[in-house]
Amino acid sequence: MKVFNASKTEELKVFDLTKGYLKDDVLVVQTPAIAEVKEVSHYEIIKVYPNGGKDVRKVVDIPAVKGQEAKTITEAIKVFVPFTEKELINNMLDTRIAELKAKLFETDYKAIKFFEGEMSEAEYSSTRIERKIWREEINRLQSQIR
Repeated sequence: MKVFNASKTEELKVFDLTKGYLKDDVLVVQTPAIAEVKEVSHYEIIKVYPNGGKDVRKVVDIPAVKGQEAKTITEAIKVFVPFTEKELINNMLDTRIAELKAKLFETDYKAIKFFEGEMSEAEYSSTRIERKIWREEINRLQSQIR
């Protein structure tokens, strides 16, 4: 499927989906009516023979054109819509929040082991500090999303 810029004036061969998104659209192309034109031609004499015979060739002065009616052609396309500055910032914040939540998820088992008494306070203390820092950063970033 063809991808165009937002104004549908240029087909894009390369686009960065981290900087925008694709949306479905339709390209409408109007073809004008073409009037039929009859061929206009004449013959040129190439050679005259003593017995009165002639070699001739046809010369087309105006070529024939087959007429056609005006048409509207529609084609399903995609349009690349660049993200706004606000969307780019929010995407960046969302990505960082997802990274931090993944770190929390990866250390959940340690929190459970500590809660169930299978890990000492000394063993868990550095993880507890990291998890607290990650949660604080998540809360701070979420407050910046507009």
